[in-house]
Amino acid sequence: MAYEGGGLRQIWQPDLTTRAGAQSAMDSAKLCFLIVAGLRTLLYGFFALTSGLSFRGLGGGRVAASLLAVAVLTDIILPLVAAWRLHIYKGAFVVPLATALYVLGIVLAPSIGGVIIGAIFIGAFVGGVRGAWALRRGTGFAEDHYATFG
Repeated sequence: MAYEGGGLRQIWQPDLTTRAGAQSAMDSAKLCFLIVAGLRTLLYGFFALTSGLSFRGLGGGRVAASLLAVAVLTDIILPLVAAWRLHIYKGAFVVPLATALYVLGIVLAPSIGGVIIGAIFIGAFVGGVRGAWALRRGTGFAEDHYATFG
């Protein structure tokens, strides 16, 4: 389980000396990425249904609508891809990219709730990045050294 062993400390300081600790950090980040993707899907779906968004005044309605659609799909699909890569205990490239774009979104559109929840999520994302890099390196874990004859 992602939060086995206690609270927020596991998010901020994951135990990367064992494979299980690195995988737990990645599981925490995966859960946060799934929450982000789900909330963004709900938010964008609600916005699309309730707003009478018109692109006629932007000098090319189809181009503006296409650019907005690409941005929205990227904003939803990138966290899903990062969660999938974390699920298979990979993701040393896509997880830092998704984390950087999440941080950019928090910085460009700050709100008090977004910053507070974003700080927790960023802690989990950074732990997931560290776990992915530790698993990619693959050596130096505590359980890799067994005392055969003791």
